[in-house]
Amino acid sequence: MAFPATPSNNDVHKVGNRAFVWDSTLGVWDQVREVDRSKNETFTDDAITSRDLTVTGDLTVTGTVSGDFVPSAPLSHRNMIINGAMQVAQRGNSGTATGGSGYYQTADRFIDFNNTVAATVTRETTNGVLGTENGNTFNDAFPCSWKWISTNSASPGSSDRIIFMYRFEGQDLQHLAKGTDDAKAVTLSFWVKSTQTGNHQVNITDDNSRMIGAVYAVSSANTWEKKVITFAGDTIGIIDNDNSQGMALEWWLCAGSTYSSGAVPTSWEANAAADRAVEQQPYSSATSRSWQITGIQLEVGSNATPFEHRSYGEELAMCQRYYSQVFIGIQAGKGNGTTSVGIPMIVPVPMKATPSVTLADDSLGFSRFNDSATNTDAPTGVDISGSDAWNSTFYCNVTGLSGGITDNRGYTIQSGTSLQFEAEL
Repeated sequence: MAFPATPSNNDVHKVGNRAFVWDSTLGVWDQVREVDRSKNETFTDDAITSRDLTVTGDLTVTGTVSGDFVPSAPLSHRNMIINGAMQVAQRGNSGTATGGSGYYQTADRFIDFNNTVAATVTRETTNGVLGTENGNTFNDAFPCSWKWISTNSASPGSSDRIIFMYRFEGQDLQHLAKGTDDAKAVTLSFWVKSTQTGNHQVNITDDNSRMIGAVYAVSSANTWEKKVITFAGDTIGIIDNDNSQGMALEWWLCAGSTYSSGAVPTSWEANAAADRAVEQQPYSSATSRSWQITGIQLEVGSNATPFEHRSYGEELAMCQRYYSQVFIGIQAGKGNGTTSVGIPMIVPVPMKATPSVTLADDSLGFSRFNDSATNTDAPTGVDISGSDAWNSTFYCNVTGLSGGITDNRGYTIQSGTSLQFEAEL
């Protein structure tokens, strides 16, 4: 077969099982052998540059693949977010969202801060991402989501803000090489649905008082839309390699002038309050304004890969490092003074640190049995006086009992309530 008379650079011409690429610089056809799969042949030194390569059958690569390459097939442990599909909600499916501090409620590992307007937050289990939406390249489905909805209206004061956040331990971020010349970019992807169209802002902050931000736009109201954002690596500020907060993601719904009078920090900078919510929407200005999110993934590199779906059991175990509920039932206990009883409690997963502990319901009663008497009353509190080295077993003092307790005496304890252990960031 004759070669083309006037080829363009990188044109490919095939003759039998051989391929030739035109090099316009040298004015020659470079020969590249085609693979004969029947003979189990492979490419060695030949290459085709500046071309798409389509392979039918198996491809084996020996050596190093350069560039920011991520296979399209799922890889485990890509997603740095725990519970990104909102599968786990140990605290329940509903809560309130007003007050001057952040609250972990509904879906595990996510925190909301709202000192602006009365609102509710829910872990939704219906009307999620179905897999058929426009832009749903991987046909991902997310039945559960986190939803914020205003129940009143208010104008934000200068220091008011509404934020949805996720926090990371520093020791889980060391592979990002932050603060070095090899700092890695990360890509954030998520699904969002909102009553408010227009620009919104999402930021990353770190434990070195640094931040970077980006803008995403909600194009259609009340419609699930996928957003993908890549953040550059930061060569300044090494993240501490410990169990304290090393980084946070924050999605801003609305805020006052203290947080919105600057510019979106599209590159890493020192924390500046005025730059945190430059792009926002008036979620607090009327009732029934909502913002909903699910399918959150943060991964190394500049490409968004398919969402890493994990089993409920895996997600639950990872969430229990930070929060768990343990049913008291029947336990062996010991009198501590005359109004408290100590009981050892084992949590399902070793926790991040010694947790705080509360009674899930102090009205369910707390019975103490010994060889001569039975007493039942409602305790007023509980605290932790000791733990093992792995933060998996805690000695809990149930306090405020009515009396009839002998110090250091053994008791059988029975209660229908649970203890809530929390070691969130």
